Amino acid sequence: MVSTGYLLFFPLVCAFIGWGTNYLAVRMLFRPHQPARFGPFRFQGLIPRRRREVAGNIARTVEEELLCVDDLSAVLERSIDWEEKIEEKIDRIVEEKLHIELWQKLPLWDRFAEKVALPLKKLLRRELARLILGLQAELIANFRRNLDLHKLVYERIDRFDLRQLEDVVLKVASQELRHIELLGAVLGFVIGAVQVAVMLFFAG
Repeated sequence: MVSTGYLLFFPLVCAFIGWGTNYLAVRMLFRPHQPARFGPFRFQGLIPRRRREVAGNIARTVEEELLCVDDLSAVLERSIDWEEKIEEKIDRIVEEKLHIELWQKLPLWDRFAEKVALPLKKLLRRELARLILGLQAELIANFRRNLDLHKLVYERIDRFDLRQLEDVVLKVASQELRHIELLGAVLGFVIGAVQVAVMLFFAG
């Protein structure tokens, strides 16, 4: 009769092999960072070897699926809301430049304000508002024209140090990668158990 320890030997060995294989596969995504030669063979981590291709794919995904220039322009346009504060800012500037406090002490201030100061303030407010809103539109147009999101993301990723890139990926996907390793152990154990079952079936 086959002992229990012997029956567990194959599943445990297969579980270890499955875990070790997936563990090495995960590590070999990045390692070795630099090409290493073993005789005629040349080895390098998958991501370091295809770094530029990976950077291009990520940049394309960010640009097409996550963000685009229109989205960023819309955020910029909403964040630059000049109209709400423009009147109070212009009023303050006009009062400071025209020294309104001094003019208010004059006996004819009311008439002067009606005929000169208030019309001048309205004129300046209107013209400055037009200039500022035109500047806002120009800024957003230049932003749309000059922002190359694909190039920006690509160059940012391509400049990453390989260790830094590895740390970022492992930090983001550490739990998922650990699950892959454990899944290898589970599948290996199942395969080992099936092998034992087949051996017992034919031995009986």
